[in-house]
Amino acid sequence: MDSELILITVTLVAMFTATVAKAVTSRLLKRLEDKIAKGNQARAKVLGNLKMAQAQKSVMAKNRVILEKKKARLLKKIDKVAKDLAILSDQADYRQKLTANMRGKLIRPTRATPRDS
Repeated sequence: MDSELILITVTLVAMFTATVAKAVTSRLLKRLEDKIAKGNQARAKVLGNLKMAQAQKSVMAKNRVILEKKKARLLKKIDKVAKDLAILSDQADYRQKLTANMRGKLIRPTRATPRDS
C-alpha cells in the first residue's frame, strides 16, 4: 500500500504541476497576444499617418505645379506689359522731342513784322 500511496502522491503532484504550468503558459500567451495586438494597433496608426502624409505630399505637389504655371503665365504678362510700356515711353519721348523741335521752329508773329492783309 505504501507504493500505491507514493504513486498517487506522485500522480497528484504531477497533475498539480501540469495545471500550474498550463495556467502560467496561458498567462504568458495572453501577455504576448496583448503585446502583439498593441503592436498591430501602433503599426496601423503609423500606416494611417503615412498614407495621410503621402496624400498631403501629393496635394502639395499638385499645388506647386499649379503655382509654377501661374508664375510662368504672370511672368509672360509682365514681360509683355514691360515691352508695351517701353514702346509707349519711347513714343512719348518721340512726341515730346517733336513738340520741342516744333516750338523752336514756329514763327511767331511780332508787332514789327508786317501782316499780309
